[in-house]
Amino acid sequence: MGNGKISVILGTLNEEDQIRDCLDSVKDIADEIIITDSVSDDRTVEICREYTNKIFIRPYERYARTKNWMLQFVSNEWVLSVDADERFTPELIQEIRARLRKDRDLGINGYWFPFKYICFGQSMNYWKNGEEHLRLFQKGKGFWEDKEVHSKLMVQGKTGKFKNSISHLPYRNLENVRDKLSRYPLWDAEERFKHKKYFKWYNPFITVLKPLFKFLQSYVRNRGFKDGFPGFKICFFMSFYTFLVDIHHYTLVIKNNLQTH
Repeated sequence: MGNGKISVILGTLNEEDQIRDCLDSVKDIADEIIITDSVSDDRTVEICREYTNKIFIRPYERYARTKNWMLQFVSNEWVLSVDADERFTPELIQEIRARLRKDRDLGINGYWFPFKYICFGQSMNYWKNGEEHLRLFQKGKGFWEDKEVHSKLMVQGKTGKFKNSISHLPYRNLENVRDKLSRYPLWDAEERFKHKKYFKWYNPFITVLKPLFKFLQSYVRNRGFKDGFPGFKICFFMSFYTFLVDIHHYTLVIKNNLQTH
């Protein structure tokens, strides 16, 4: 029988503008906060020390590797994985407490959370509506799959779902978008390259059309237009993201071909 307590794990890198809001939102549910900082050069670590003394500083590794590495320091029954751009409402905190007590003898090893996206200061009611992620799990029952980017938490056994959402603020301004577009498409391409190192054929026309299809799918079919101008911006940037992934992947394939011939 576990102790019923929760350890929050969080990775940081230059998050001084948002880390306090994140930690304030989870401090009332956390019996322990564990932070791995990837050598920030701002006040991130200084702010984190106001909430915990369990702070580890090590050079940056990809998301999944960092999260899996942190699990060795967890001392409680439950692990709650949090990112700096996420916020937990008081209603969600209350629901977590109640559900863990209520479900104690049901053999549930993990919980899914609905996600509510907030982009450019506006709540997205249509873009990625209905998205859910596993974030709370029993120690020893979960791990992140080894991927370069967009790694999923894998939980063994039975899982449950919460009703209240985690608020996710991934794109706060254009500078934030530019920063992510400079890193994530390359990581996505590297992950794809692991499984597809060669092209039987390559059609640049499809590379150009794919972002357009992605935009129309999210903006029109999934009604992103109902989120107003912020909805247009996020749908446009995500379609451009698709274009960048293809370009990076094609570049990696060319480099590999040159090296092997």
